[in-house]
Amino acid sequence: STPIPIDADGEGLVDTVYAGDLKGNVWKFDLSNATPTSWGVAYSGAALFSAGTTQPITTPPEVSLHPSSGLMVLIGTGKYLEAGTTDSGSTTTQSFYGLHDNGSVIAASSLIEQNIITTTVGSKTYRKTDPTPTCDADPLTTAIPDCPSPSKGWYVDLPTSGERTTGSPKLENGKIYFNTFIPSITPCEFGGTGWLMALDYLTGSTPVDKIFDTNGDGTIDSSDTSVAGIEVGAALGGTTLIKSAPGGGASVGVSSLTTGKTTSELINFGA
Repeated sequence: STPIPIDADGEGLVDTVYAGDLKGNVWKFDLSNATPTSWGVAYSGAALFSAGTTQPITTPPEVSLHPSSGLMVLIGTGKYLEAGTTDSGSTTTQSFYGLHDNGSVIAASSLIEQNIITTTVGSKTYRKTDPTPTCDADPLTTAIPDCPSPSKGWYVDLPTSGERTTGSPKLENGKIYFNTFIPSITPCEFGGTGWLMALDYLTGSTPVDKIFDTNGDGTIDSSDTSVAGIEVGAALGGTTLIKSAPGGGASVGVSSLTTGKTTSELINFGA
């Protein structure tokens, strides 16, 4: 994937670079030494995280400071076209990850799972994360498995067969926005479809804020429903987020579709 350079200590120079590869690895490169010949892969050459060989990474990560320590690395998996492969017909489950890099490699078992479900608002279907927790932070209860302690982040599996991430994820006001693409499996059907997702970047849960205009009245306010995803169509390049000026009304997300058309959705990026 495209490497993303970061100035982690705020002194004006790039000191860290993150990138993924086609074998599902997320790499961290340490460029903090004043001598370039000492630069190299962090963690003694080990990958920061491995999603596994069935989850290739082709899109760039989004990286932000974590409020407690270290950095939050947000990255999705899946590919669509590569010479000599049948990626368009792949039904392997792909995922989106929020990885808390605070000084050590991250095992998959240290991530908390979120599950995507659908919800109907009026006549339209949206996505949200299941409010039922997948693990329990209280080790004394036994109803569901204990959460990893310490947790090193979260992940969510994309729920539709063949669905994979596309475009570049974007972080806005504590929400990570990313697109997914679901290729058509019908020979006579053009393109496919896809979703624009918006999740809390620290937990992967549905944002508390109202993000989308779910009641279709042209504004986003308390009468709308909190959801985490809206179906926008097959936008292989992702969705362009256009923020309005302060006091200028709702912002929009514009998606260029494989049909040759564009579509736009009102989005509340928050203050």
